[in-house]
Amino acid sequence: MSSIFEENEEKLRKLKDVKTLMDLYKTTREYKQQVKEQGILSLIINKITEELLEQIEPYYTSSIIKNIQIQTQFKEEKGTVEVNSKIDLKASLKPYVEFTVEINGTKSFLMRFIFQIETSAHVTKLKFTKNADEGKSIHVEKIGINIELFLLRIEFLDFDTSNTDISLDKKMKLGSKSFDIHDLSLYAESRNKKQQQ
Repeated sequence: MSSIFEENEEKLRKLKDVKTLMDLYKTTREYKQQVKEQGILSLIINKITEELLEQIEPYYTSSIIKNIQIQTQFKEEKGTVEVNSKIDLKASLKPYVEFTVEINGTKSFLMRFIFQIETSAHVTKLKFTKNADEGKSIHVEKIGINIELFLLRIEFLDFDTSNTDISLDKKMKLGSKSFDIHDLSLYAESRNKKQQQ
């Protein structure tokens, strides 16, 4: 996800609130060394990416469990279940990241960046195996994933005056990434095997 942001650094750098945030980071004692080492925008992008991933991981995990619809025939033989069709998943999420600025220990203002993440994934040919000697395993022939990232809105809230300013209120595409994973296998050791060791 950070690569999507990095590809759009110039677009982000031109936004008024991003400029303000960059200026604020320059003045803080805590981040002065980091700012010199990696650049202010990179630091902000890393913080945004970290927060977005923290918010979306639990959502996508539960979403995958709830939303996968299998339209296929099951082929079962000797503790193995094989799913031969394509499984599709589409999910849309609108996470946000907030930066709160404190001056002399008092919250002064807040900047909120609201994003939209569109994800589609497809899984081809799943094989579940349960074997007393070997344990459980899952083999996936192919997983294809597409992620699109948009910045929807930037809000600025002044705590002193309680005024809110919206500097961006349109869907701005930051980028997309697609990738495939082939022949993925996950294994869990059986209890019998653990006891033998």
